[in-house]
Amino acid sequence: MDKERLNSSELSESFLRENFFTRLDKQAWYMISPKTFGEVNRALARFLGRDEEDIKRTCVEEVMKEAEAEKFIADNEHVFASGEDSSVDQVVENARGEERILQILRRPIFDDKNRVKAIMGLAEDITDWREAERNLYEKEELFQSIISTLPDLLLVLDDEGIYLRIWTGNRDILYAPRSQLLGQRIDEVLPREPAEKIRENLNSALESVSMQVFEYSLEVSAGERHFEARIKAAGRDRAVMVARDITDRKNAHNKIKELHNIAVEMGSSQTEEEIYQHTVRAAERILEFDVCSLDIAEDDMLVVKATSSGVPEGGSVSQKIAESGIAGMVYRTCEPHLSDDIHEEPDAAPVDSSYRSALTVPIDDYGVFQAVSSERGKFDREDLQMAELLISHTSTALKRLEAEKEIRYLGFHDELTGLYNRKYIEEELDRLDTPRQLPISVITGDIDSLKLVNDAFGHKEGDRLLQKIAKILQNTCRAEDILGRYGGDEFIIVLPRTGREDADNIRERIKINCEKAERNSRIPVSISLGVASKEVTEEEIDEVINRADGNMYENKVHGGDMTRTIIFDKLLERLGSKNYETLQHCRSVMIFARRLASELGWQGDRLEKLKEAAYLHDIGMISLDDDILNKEGSLTAREWKKVRRHPEIGYRIARSSDELAPIAPAILHHHERWDGSGYPRGLSGSNIPLEARIIAIADAFNVMTHKDTYRANVSREKAVAELRGCAGSQFDPELVETFVEEII
Repeated sequence: MDKERLNSSELSESFLRENFFTRLDKQAWYMISPKTFGEVNRALARFLGRDEEDIKRTCVEEVMKEAEAEKFIADNEHVFASGEDSSVDQVVENARGEERILQILRRPIFDDKNRVKAIMGLAEDITDWREAERNLYEKEELFQSIISTLPDLLLVLDDEGIYLRIWTGNRDILYAPRSQLLGQRIDEVLPREPAEKIRENLNSALESVSMQVFEYSLEVSAGERHFEARIKAAGRDRAVMVARDITDRKNAHNKIKELHNIAVEMGSSQTEEEIYQHTVRAAERILEFDVCSLDIAEDDMLVVKATSSGVPEGGSVSQKIAESGIAGMVYRTCEPHLSDDIHEEPDAAPVDSSYRSALTVPIDDYGVFQAVSSERGKFDREDLQMAELLISHTSTALKRLEAEKEIRYLGFHDELTGLYNRKYIEEELDRLDTPRQLPISVITGDIDSLKLVNDAFGHKEGDRLLQKIAKILQNTCRAEDILGRYGGDEFIIVLPRTGREDADNIRERIKINCEKAERNSRIPVSISLGVASKEVTEEEIDEVINRADGNMYENKVHGGDMTRTIIFDKLLERLGSKNYETLQHCRSVMIFARRLASELGWQGDRLEKLKEAAYLHDIGMISLDDDILNKEGSLTAREWKKVRRHPEIGYRIARSSDELAPIAPAILHHHERWDGSGYPRGLSGSNIPLEARIIAIADAFNVMTHKDTYRANVSREKAVAELRGCAGSQFDPELVETFVEEII
């Protein structure tokens, strides 16, 4: 064996101090003879309680106690004589008088003639390690008693992997009896794979002095088990290892992984049946039971949809929810239930008397999953939690299918009426436009005055009218007809293999049913209908729809006007029924406005239009709730805001009629002020339509001189004073003077 050589020139004082002594935390020195120190570092000097210079070139007997010095010198002599490395433990008293165990490593230094010239020494205080080791062995009996109560395996291995100590409270996790393991190397008794893994982590623990954590599998007396091991050095040449049986945790992890895979499978399932079968197959893999069943609620029944393999005939039957025992109870309460013994459950109704324990989990509002066993107390809380996780995936998948169905439904249906939408109708027209379906007829419809209904009675009332007419169309059409909402107020009916005569008959039945519905409705239930038929293949279906629309618009000219007349009659009727004073007020305003306009020289159609505008100026008030119209006392700010909207609502109502459209601006602006501070547009002066300025004066005078819900009446004189006082600010000053002097 080659011996390490150092050139004597390299042993200069500066070299040794810089590269060996000064930077080293452990005690270090070199001996120029067995008894004489050549150089020491600060760590050794501090340990001995001396200065470095005091020890340099000093005899060992001068710094150590006699017995200590004798052993120290003898060990040095052995190295000088043999020329070999040496590692020994020695007890040495430190500066505080404490006996410390030092592990001392000596290495010879050779000259050019291969003679030992000096010895380099290195010492580490291992007192605490040895004390810990001693305490470990001293307390082994107590430790063994403690360990015997624990399920873990505790080992002490030396650096060769030899079993030094073995403790465990569970002998079933030992690979072999303790007597066959102690004193043996792990690779001599264990299978190759776990032995290599333990040896690898043992070496890492001894080298790094840090804890190593790893897992391994081993066939023991209890069967194939999985262990988590922690190993840490307990000295330079041994380590402590704790191994815990994590088989149950590993199995649970595998079950969770299985559940994840099932969730993925369910995520791509296209039918409820696939989801039911996936659930049962997964339950067979993650739970232990005799049989299981997945039941879905249909009406008052729990209907069996899937069962585990091997279920005997009659082993699972559909039952009424009220008679389904524990399953029915779980479905009603939507709470899971664990039964250790079914026969002790008052609510139980087992199909087979051999069944003892049961695990039952609700599938939200869909139904229940139930697993049963002939073994009493077969299921525990972990089984229940695992089943709940599985069923949560089932529920999520069923909800996804429901959502997808809803999306498909909404993709082809109108949300308000539930009828098919335009997209679906167009696809069906393409599908049905074949010679085999001829003749094919189309009925198109357009609700009369829907915009007027929306403006006058509100969009909710308009929506109700749409729904009512949709229901009439549904009840009138045949099963083979395809009915859809084609636009805002438009409907279309496609009648395969139907000629013009039959289509006309269906149209007439629709009209009759609308008239019946109108008898009990405060709003006209009227729809203009057009019919066209395709008799020959060459005609385009779009042209048929256009002809039906043309026929419909011809019918709408008369029917629409009649419907608007009826609606306006109902509006005035409703206005009077809401507040009699309001209707009387409208009549009075009309009279005052007519007189003032006549004084200005108006006559003929212009005067008649003004009278209509004055009479209908508050038509927008029909949108107000009765509690506002009839409220006694002051209105709140929110209520006044609603009241101030009535000119705009009245304007929209008038605009919906060709006859009343010319008076709409007068209705809209009758609350504008001469100075521009009025509403709704803030117009001023002559920018306000003259009709609106006339109505404003007539309206104000009538309000002041007639008691209404909001204020008491005043005398004629006070009303005149108020008008003149507001002339130039609220009212047209010239019109006020004419009204005061000539009309009242």
